[in-house]
Amino acid sequence: MKTVSLHYTTIGDLIRQRRQEIKLSLRRLSQLSGVDKAGLSRIENGGTKRPEFRTLQALAAILHIPHEELIHHYVQVEDRPDVLHELMLEAIQASDPTSMIKLATGLLQSPREDSYDLVAQLYQTATSVTDVQLQLMLYQIITDYSRSHGIQQYFTRGLLQRYYIEKNDPCKYESAYKLGQEVVYYAEFLCPQDRVELHYILGVQAYNMMLYEDAIQLCTYVLEQHRISPSMNMYARLTICGAYYELGLYAEGQHLLSMSNRPHTTAASEVTNITAALINGKLGHIEDAIEQLYTCLDDCLQQGSHASLLYIITGLMELLLANNDTSTALQLLAYEDIILNLPMNTPLQQSKRAYYFRLKGDLFCRIEQYDAAFDHFFISALEYAKIHLFSKAFQTLGLITKVLLKVELVYSKAIVRKIDLMYDMLCCHMNGRS
Repeated sequence: MKTVSLHYTTIGDLIRQRRQEIKLSLRRLSQLSGVDKAGLSRIENGGTKRPEFRTLQALAAILHIPHEELIHHYVQVEDRPDVLHELMLEAIQASDPTSMIKLATGLLQSPREDSYDLVAQLYQTATSVTDVQLQLMLYQIITDYSRSHGIQQYFTRGLLQRYYIEKNDPCKYESAYKLGQEVVYYAEFLCPQDRVELHYILGVQAYNMMLYEDAIQLCTYVLEQHRISPSMNMYARLTICGAYYELGLYAEGQHLLSMSNRPHTTAASEVTNITAALINGKLGHIEDAIEQLYTCLDDCLQQGSHASLLYIITGLMELLLANNDTSTALQLLAYEDIILNLPMNTPLQQSKRAYYFRLKGDLFCRIEQYDAAFDHFFISALEYAKIHLFSKAFQTLGLITKVLLKVELVYSKAIVRKIDLMYDMLCCHMNGRS
């Protein structure tokens, strides 16, 4: 098939040049397409300013004009919003992003309706699109156009929807958080319900990204609002309690838990009990905390939901090692296969897995299985490096040196080389990150 020449400037030029290239007369093209000869002549000569799209489709099929090329030129002459909107829906149905973008852009540029109404129409269409990538493209068009035309409401709403989509993409998790922060800056243009939901969802994401001060600030905003659901109230409190725990503010976390209402769901009850047990352990009530966590472990296994298993096991192992109860701690390794198969979707989950290997290394040191201990310290350091927690990675490697000095072990050059290689690798990762 011959490609279409680029020496035309209008749809009429395109039709005429392509017809001449394949040596078709007006009469013959009329016969093949079902478009009368006089009508064809007017299209080619520019007499018909806005030919019907179905007419052009019939001609394009005979002249082998690509659909995208036809759309490109049609948008330049067609400014009826209803026609452009209908064609855009067809492009969406056909999963044709190039045509969809051109038609959506043309729709917003139509002089026949108010810009605000056109953006509102496009936003409504975008909300009903099921293809996430096409939907994201439409919201990008909406935010770009609304920003440049001062339509703050739809700029903010489009930005919000982009955040909700992108935060579910693991590759965009960090950039999505920054997008969410931008939405918070413009939150006054959202309705009250959307504002609260944004702060809550962004607060939970901040917690999962280990941005604990942000999580506290965002979820505190949620708790200050009226008429929020009991479920959102509970999980916002639990998010703040978890952040307090990670920051070492155990008394504050315990106080907030004591002020919380009784959980309404099994999941909320599980998180509440685990958080209470972990805080209890940090406040020195180790035996009580161990008992509480074993109850949580039994409940977790009975329910068949292993989402909290890693937190329970690391909490128990930490407390058992604090009691120097290595025999009981060793029994927890029976759950390792489950732990290693859990999805690691957030930096917090990945950091807990890194901590699990660090605790396991400590456990093997205590029972004098140093080769196994060092292997797990190496694994832990690499896991920390994956989420750019380089200080914890270096601290973990430092544990190997401390063990070697403490027990006065003489190790082969291979171990020394491996430690040196790990330091170099971590330095390279860190420099690349910075």
